[in-house]
Amino acid sequence: MSTAALDARRFGTRGFSIWMEQEGGASGPTVMAHYAHVLAGYEFHADKKDVHTDVRARPMSSQMEAGNIDLVDHPSLVDFIDEMEAYGQEGVHDDMIAAATGAFLKLQVSAAPYIAAPGASLSGSRGSAGPSWISANYGD
Repeated sequence: MSTAALDARRFGTRGFSIWMEQEGGASGPTVMAHYAHVLAGYEFHADKKDVHTDVRARPMSSQMEAGNIDLVDHPSLVDFIDEMEAYGQEGVHDDMIAAATGAFLKLQVSAAPYIAAPGASLSGSRGSAGPSWISANYGD
């Protein structure tokens, strides 16, 4: 809720949409109904996934490989890169990857403007997130 409130102050309530992945199983609709209630006043959508994260991640992975995606410095950036590097290993979470690929795909079909910080890019000793984070899982 706090992120929605901050975004509303910055962009106005009509300046963005909130999409949340609906988990499978019986609890999915109940959780989405809860968030729809909590986020009343915002444009909120439940996003039912019927394709595995590996498949949904391919377009974003290829754009990262082409150098068309910059990662903005943020306190969670190291965690995100660590998750990308460990992707596909048993027991490793893919929540941030699922969220990033979902956002990427929504931006591809959205008429909303893309907002990026000027000069934002991944820099520092961590190096590039590169294409290997996903292609290694495909055996490419």
